[in-house]
Amino acid sequence: MKRFPKNNPFVFDVVNRLHQLSLATSPEWYNTIDQRGLSNLYFETLQAVISIQLDEPWNETIPGGSQGQEAALMFQVWMAGLSLFIWGTVRQVRVRLGQALTRCICDPLFARVKDLLEGTGSYHAWPRGKSLEPVMATLFYGVESCDFSSPWRNWCVESLSKVTEILKLKSAEEFSKALDNFPSTEGYKEAAGKLWVEMKSGGGRNPPTLTLSPLQ
Repeated sequence: MKRFPKNNPFVFDVVNRLHQLSLATSPEWYNTIDQRGLSNLYFETLQAVISIQLDEPWNETIPGGSQGQEAALMFQVWMAGLSLFIWGTVRQVRVRLGQALTRCICDPLFARVKDLLEGTGSYHAWPRGKSLEPVMATLFYGVESCDFSSPWRNWCVESLSKVTEILKLKSAEEFSKALDNFPSTEGYKEAAGKLWVEMKSGGGRNPPTLTLSPLQ
């Protein structure tokens, strides 16, 4: 909760749901949970995420000016990407159980996140400090939710590399520790170190090089 502005109870609600989903799909509990209940949890969580995207309740509490614009962008990206967390979690369970993977039909979600991050000002208008960390988590969820051959995966890896550079993360340990502030699963935790190696070895087609102004 410390990664978000105060007085936004909807964040607690959705994070709590994602945490429940993480526990319910873990190897420790998955086989003992009623699958109908788990199915209900998937859909209820997805409904909550979509409702918040549409209602944008943060507009009632964030301040005006550039600080408010950064907070609004942070919330918009975070909420647009939470469906990717749900999809990525489903993929992880399927891989663990040896089930066939279906293609992620999430193009509108990725397009929404991309439009938000590459809109007016591009990375110059991104949130800074702790407010950028939810964007980092969203891109991480995006990487884990799509096929390795997907062009969206490549875009997420490149954008995530930009974010880690701005946040001045220097190691896989720092990257994993920052991600630990957000909803996760055992699968996501295992993927963090591998993804760090991929980013730093130029895993994207066009590894980004940033030249930041003194104000950034």
